Amino acid sequence: MGQFVLECLAVCLLITLVRCQQNGTFTFATSGDVGGGATDTPPGVDRLQRSSQKFALQFYQYVTELVDYNPNVTTTNIIVSPFSAWNLLTLITEGASGRTLEELLIALDVQQQEQIRNYYKPFAQSFSLLDRDVQLAAAQYVITDENRPVSKDFESALDNFYSPSVLQPMNFANRSLTYERVNRLVSDATQGHIPKAIEMSDLEDARLIMLSVLFFQGQWTIPFNRSFTTNVPFYDENEQPIGMVEMMFQRGIFPFAGYKELDAQILELPYGANRRLSMLLIMPRKGVPLVEVIRKLVAYGIDRVFDELDRSLVDFDDDEVEVHLPKFEFNSDYNLIPILNQMGIREAFDSGVANFDKISDLNAIYISSVIQQTKIVVNEEGTMTTAVTTGVFANKATPPRFLANRPFGFMIVNRQQRTILFAGQVKRPNLV
Repeated sequence: MGQFVLECLAVCLLITLVRCQQNGTFTFATSGDVGGGATDTPPGVDRLQRSSQKFALQFYQYVTELVDYNPNVTTTNIIVSPFSAWNLLTLITEGASGRTLEELLIALDVQQQEQIRNYYKPFAQSFSLLDRDVQLAAAQYVITDENRPVSKDFESALDNFYSPSVLQPMNFANRSLTYERVNRLVSDATQGHIPKAIEMSDLEDARLIMLSVLFFQGQWTIPFNRSFTTNVPFYDENEQPIGMVEMMFQRGIFPFAGYKELDAQILELPYGANRRLSMLLIMPRKGVPLVEVIRKLVAYGIDRVFDELDRSLVDFDDDEVEVHLPKFEFNSDYNLIPILNQMGIREAFDSGVANFDKISDLNAIYISSVIQQTKIVVNEEGTMTTAVTTGVFANKATPPRFLANRPFGFMIVNRQQRTILFAGQVKRPNLV
């Protein structure tokens, strides 16, 4: 037996610096280039889910625009974790006041901080899955300098409204030990796939470090067959060939719909036996840039996407879909401040006006960087048996086809809550 396994992981890192007492500024560097729920969901949790959805789609839009339009960004593939960023910002609200807090809540689409405090725990509880074919783990850490302790109220808020394990005091004076411990936290949470989240230089002026880690590994509910993978051309958005890719293939009954309002087709491929998580593959119509589809998706909403996918299974319950999907693997490493600026968060990053007086009575800190490291792997292992190979096909004439041989988008979602865990685009898969 063989399977296609998808691995996806993200680390969102925030570093606060001590504000300069004079007019100087700090500099920093980064290395390298991430619905409604069930009907019985309490209203407060449902509202938080919807806030996460809205944030995720806007975040996805601004990332694709940054990559497509900023000449300083040389990458074309994207993998980010909107949920990891959203998670990190919810923790940040506990230390913020005034306009700094107001900007954070507006970007999070939360009217009052009490909504987060009251419903974060039940909302986040569903983001830990561990079974035979799907693993999903989320972890958040606030790493403080034990030589410059944070306020007791801040500690209590993290303990009461989030988790007792969130707060991790360390001795920043011992930079080598702190460096080792922080990176070990991330390595353990991502099963060794991201061994280093910070550099030694990040600790020089750091007052506090926040981490949000999300790890996902899943097997397709209906595996692809390795023997059907072939080398085929892949094209850019101008329909020019860029090279050959390993194209996977299968035929099966999947949610699949065309969206006139989006100028796109969307296919859903589920993970695991319980199908709680799935990948949504977004293919624009020919001649339509992917970034335009993502923009329209923000207004369209994830609920309507799933409503149409569910309707497709009812209307075409026995229709199979031919799925052609390239193998791909890549990393992303972004400083998220330009994206969060676009979403209206500005004061938090300004050393002159940032208000984090709930973290420290001195109110002498601001956010110097928000870094997200993300990795995605879609690959195959082993071989399929002949019986399974034969079972892929059915006696159907001209089934509908999802052919991802040109740039496409994707989202990995919690289907029940309709929460977007990861999102990205593939414009240049691994060439052969």
